[in-house]
This record gives sequence, structure tokens and C-alpha cells, in this order.
Amino acid sequence: MIKAIINANIYGSEFHNIVFDEKSIIYIGDDISKFQVDETIDACKMSVYPGFYDSHMHLLGFGFYLANLDLKDCKNFDDIKKILLTRVNDDKYPWIIARGFNEDKLEEKRIITKQELDEICDSKPICLTRCCGHIMVCNSKALQRSGMENDVEADGYVININSGIVKENAIEDVKMAWPLADVKTISEYILLACKKCNEYGITAVGSDDFISITSEYDEVLEAFEKLAFQQKLTVRVNEQAHFNTIEDFQRFLHDGYTYDVGNDYFRIGPLKLIMDGSLGARTAYLSKNYADAPNTNGFNCLSPKELEAYMTLAQYYNMPFAIHVIGDKALDMVLDTYDKIKIENNILPNGLVHVQITRKDQLKRIIDNKLHCYIQSIFIDYDGTILKERVGDLAKNSYAFKTLYENTNVSNGSDCPVEMPDVIKGIDKAVNRKDVNGNLVNEDEALSVKQAIDSFTINGYKISLEDGDKGKIAVGYKPDLVILDQDLENIPKDKIIDTKVIMTIFDGEVVYDRYQNK
Repeated sequence: MIKAIINANIYGSEFHNIVFDEKSIIYIGDDISKFQVDETIDACKMSVYPGFYDSHMHLLGFGFYLANLDLKDCKNFDDIKKILLTRVNDDKYPWIIARGFNEDKLEEKRIITKQELDEICDSKPICLTRCCGHIMVCNSKALQRSGMENDVEADGYVININSGIVKENAIEDVKMAWPLADVKTISEYILLACKKCNEYGITAVGSDDFISITSEYDEVLEAFEKLAFQQKLTVRVNEQAHFNTIEDFQRFLHDGYTYDVGNDYFRIGPLKLIMDGSLGARTAYLSKNYADAPNTNGFNCLSPKELEAYMTLAQYYNMPFAIHVIGDKALDMVLDTYDKIKIENNILPNGLVHVQITRKDQLKRIIDNKLHCYIQSIFIDYDGTILKERVGDLAKNSYAFKTLYENTNVSNGSDCPVEMPDVIKGIDKAVNRKDVNGNLVNEDEALSVKQAIDSFTINGYKISLEDGDKGKIAVGYKPDLVILDQDLENIPKDKIIDTKVIMTIFDGEVVYDRYQNK
């Protein structure tokens, strides 16, 4: 079927019409009379962009989040309790699982305790995950089901029985006790998340899924491969492959999986590693103690030996890495290890995820090594309110998006469900650099509007070795498109945030229509 978008403001083009079928864009120009068009979409002078690419998120985790309880809008403990109580007597849910609270935004300015959760329900396990995903609070039943009986305080692994708080790698042990999700349920979560992503204009994601809700990756891999084969996915997935153990990674490689294995819908991407925690949870690993918590500088989630083993194995099997680093000490560890194991003239797009707290010397090393940076400009909204008080002088060279963008490859994302996959908000924060209170955050590191758009489109595809047919509007490229109600480059910058996604097109098919989906 031949389709056309007419009367459009096309990003990067002087023309106003696009003709396409389900495989590719076949014409861009002002005269479509030579084509037998079966369906016409009148853009009414609105703007057409390449479909957005969220280059780091957790698609399966997002679907799981949407299917469970959402705490992100809670203002106090009473709000949390009301939400949790909706499932106390519902036998459909043997565990009460919720995510999204942020103690900095609660009136009480603290994390809810195990004792308070026990008062809500002591007969069912309850698990509340902080918005960042690096802290969880459990009631007594959840700790018991997870086999947690004693306090543990180690790098990357924390259990406090009295408070019910578990951090970092200990969270994975709680997840292992959750009810097992089969391939059918996992598929339902994935499709639910895809549909929601389409609402934000997203047609492709770099996604860390393998152990986001399960302890083993096999069922997740099977679910994605089946959905891709059946062409049911409405976003293209570049899987950032994360494993619980290096033995699991070895088994994955032994089974024949490595970088770029897959098809247009689901493709194996880089090895994903987590080096430290988050700024909000004060578990990001800093070179000095936190300014507002002088008894800690966070911690590393992988030992130097483990990090080197993973990175060496990945490079040997031709698989790039994408390593979560937020604190500057964690970044030192990764850069030092890379210097030891890197292969000269290797074209693999090795990269760093988040890259938030940085020093000038580190920025130079990242640039010299041409490491890909998966940034999240949307984090400025909240992180800007805590940055200076939390890290002190380290704040001045942090969130250095412009420096990185202009000297190495940078793609943008949301880390969803840490944040919603709101690309328009991400563009706004990249350009305007204002936190939720309206304060500027290192404004010299602001991206131009075009840079911000490209960070959510063509730049995401630069991490793949596949032939370039995605990420821009050009003849021969995939018909993955988004229609916005405003021209982002020709409106006042403070109006970007008001832009609405009108329509999302994937593989030439409309997968979201603002007016039909209301």
C-alpha cells in the first residue's frame, strides 16, 4: 500500500510531501501526482520528524511498571498507603509491587519503613522501588520470602533488616523471589510498553531487559524473538544485554549471540554493565564523600576484577559495552580498565550510560577514546535541584552534554521507568537546562535545538553496524515518523515543552493517533 503525508513541514527538507510504503520512504517532494497513493495523511502544516529513538531505557521494566502500582505522583505516605491498599485483598496479586516514590518529593522527606508497610499488610509481601531503581523497601514478609535475615553492608550489596531497605545488587535477590513471569506475560508487558512509547513518538529504543523482572534472561530473550518474528513490536529494540553473572554472559555467547545478531525489530546490542548506583539514592560512586552525607561516597557494584573480566570477554567476542556510570569514581574505574583491555583501531561503539558527575580530565579521556555517551537530559529536571548540595564542587563540570556532543557521539534517552519516555521534555531540558524549580543548571552545556533533536533520532543509530536506513527522513529510509504540532526549530525555546505528539508511524503504519486514541 502506498501512502503519503502531504502539506507538512518536513525536518531537514524544503519539500512538503512524503510518499512511502511499508518498507521505505520512496519520495520526498512537492509533486506526488505520479504515484498511485492509497491513503493520504494531511499534516495541515504541522511538522514531521524521524521517529524518536530513546537510546537507554528498560522496555520490559516499563511494561511491568505500567501493570503494577505507580507511586510517582505521591506527595506523602497517605497517598502511598491508599495505592497499596487497593491490592491488599486482591487475590490476583500475591505480591504487592510498586515503583516510583522519591523521598525528596514527599512531605515527610524520608523513605517509608518496613514497620509502616507491615501495618498496611503483614500477610502479603510488599516491595516499593525508588524511582531511580537503586533502592527498594520491603515489608517483613518480602524479606522472609527473599531469604534475608541479617544485615549486609558491602560494595554494591546492602540489606538493612530493621528498616527493610535493600540497595543495588541486593534488589536482584528480592526479584528472584517474585512470582515467575512466563513468556506470555513477559510479551504482554513488552507490548504494553511499546504502545505507551508510541504515544511519545518513539519508534526505537536501546533497552536493558534481560534481568529487569526475572533472574534468568532466557524467557525474556524468547519473548522478544517471538514478537519480532511475528512482527508485533511497534518499536525497534536494540537490546542492551545485562546479566547476573559472567557465567550467564558466557552461556549467551556460547549459544551464538553477540552484537548485531537479530533483525530490524529486535537486535542484540552492547553488553550492559552497572558500575554504581544513582545520585538520588546517594549510591553513585564519587571520588569524595557526599557534601550532604559526609559518611559515604557511594559504592561500586562491580569489583575491578569483575569489570575487567566482563569487558575483556566482550571485546574478545566482538561485543561493545554500555556501562552505567554516574559517579566520577565509578567513571575512573571504567576508564582505567578500558585503557588496560582496549584493542587499538577497534570500531566497536563502546559506550557509557548516564555520564553525569564528571571532571575535566575525564571528559578528555572519554573524547580521546571516542566513547559513545548515552545521556539523559530529562534528569536535569530533578537532579538539578540536588546536584550542588549533593556533590559540591564536582557539580561544575557535570552533565556536560554539549562538550561531549561536539567531540564524540551522544544519544539521548529517559532511563524509563526512572522517568517517563517523554522525548519532548528531554529536548526541552537539553536546550533550556532548567530544573523543576526553573533554575539553570550549567547552562553553558546546553544543546542547540537541532543537536537535541538529532540526539533523539539519527545519533541513536550510530551505535549499530547495520546499514544506515533509519533515523532520518530520506529516500530509502524506514518509514518511521512522528508528526508534532509545532516546528521545534522555529518557536521560542521556552515553548518547546508545550509541543504535542499528534501521530506516530512505524513501518508505514499509524501506531498512535492523538485524536483517535483519546
